[in-house]
Amino acid sequence: MRGSGASLGSRIPALSPIFINPTANLDVCGMVWRRVFSERALESAGGSVAVSVDDKVIFVARVGDRLYAIDAVCTHTRCILGNLDRERLVVKCWCHGAVFDLKSGAMVEPPSVAPNFPKEKMGLRIFNARINSGWVELDV
Repeated sequence: MRGSGASLGSRIPALSPIFINPTANLDVCGMVWRRVFSERALESAGGSVAVSVDDKVIFVARVGDRLYAIDAVCTHTRCILGNLDRERLVVKCWCHGAVFDLKSGAMVEPPSVAPNFPKEKMGLRIFNARINSGWVELDV
């Protein structure tokens, strides 16, 4: 069923339960914002979490007062991303260490087991994200 939460498997660290609210609304710019979880749930998860929305898994991170959202599935072996480096604004794949830029989605370091991996071709999609009335919303 579209909009329902799904188990993300054992590759994601233990997190507080996240409930997907299928509420969508259209803003004045034509973006369709999906309410995905509460701001409090993000804080409880340590400021970053991977969440299932429709047919996507999206890594959401708050760094300072900025919210980032990036496709959470590594382009190398399809593991779920999750090791956030707040200083460098990157997220690292748990499986083989590929590193992705939160701002652009670009792969900045290839997987450790494949140092010649074509990182310039293996970036991830980024999503617009915002906090609205205590809820994290994504433009998916």
